[in-house]
Amino acid sequence: MRKTGIIPSLMVLMMIVLASSCTNPDKSEMAIKKITSYNTKLPITFGNEDVLDSVYYDVGGHNAVFNYVVNDDAVTLESLSSNVKAAKEHILNQITSDTTVLNMYKDFAVDELNVRTVLLTPRSHVNVPVELSWEEIQALHPKRESAAKKSEKALTARDSLDQLIDSINALCPDSIDRNTELTKVQIENNYLVYNYVSEETKNSTIDIKKGEFQKRRAIADGKLRKPSPEYKQLIYLCIDNGLGIKHRYVGKLTKQAQDFAFSAVDLSKITRHPLPEGYEAVKERIKEPKVKRILAPGEKKREEGIY
Repeated sequence: MRKTGIIPSLMVLMMIVLASSCTNPDKSEMAIKKITSYNTKLPITFGNEDVLDSVYYDVGGHNAVFNYVVNDDAVTLESLSSNVKAAKEHILNQITSDTTVLNMYKDFAVDELNVRTVLLTPRSHVNVPVELSWEEIQALHPKRESAAKKSEKALTARDSLDQLIDSINALCPDSIDRNTELTKVQIENNYLVYNYVSEETKNSTIDIKKGEFQKRRAIADGKLRKPSPEYKQLIYLCIDNGLGIKHRYVGKLTKQAQDFAFSAVDLSKITRHPLPEGYEAVKERIKEPKVKRILAPGEKKREEGIY
């Protein structure tokens, strides 16, 4: 869970104006103070990138009203707008998966404050209200996954990844550019490895194309930070299986290889998608290449690895 900003929080001034017309000033004043306090803790972002953005007081119905921004890469608001039950299940699943949010809702229920959660997206004028009574909220409990459920989830993640790998390999060999061809994708040690064949000439072999590989790494890094929906799914599945992503290029003439990699920890930090529970990052030992230098006459070798 992390804090972020998508939609400006609704104004405390608006809440005060609304409260002035309330038939029970003491009750309204208490609700406004509580809601104002919670607005300082918002927005809150869930693991699926949905955002609980802001909360205000609806004096007419004595309701707390949350603005909830749906990540429409995962679910479309149009589909939820036509299915009230699905919309309610979606928000209940989020509330019970996060103890901070659940406690916030329950705190309103203590004052017999009903909660309306308005689902919306930044790119749509559609909004879907989900009503929860204070009695319903009080009956909610934190969601705890059983060991069997976690095992099933991990197995499903691996099966899904294997299916994606098969679908990629079905398109191979696949031309990436005029000099590069993707030949195969496979799981190797702690990585999902993309294997490429790179065209070479006698004067332009893979071992001297260092500048080109720096550009390729930068491009790969950019795609991780702004992935397509399909690639995002693949990245998340790699993380769920404790795998990084490696790109390996092999010269067509020399058969020499150059590669660069992003570990599972790297992917998790870039995407903010959590690593599987109990995952322990393995620190890879990176050997620095030896630096060759011609010694001056009479100069002795002074440093290990320098000649």
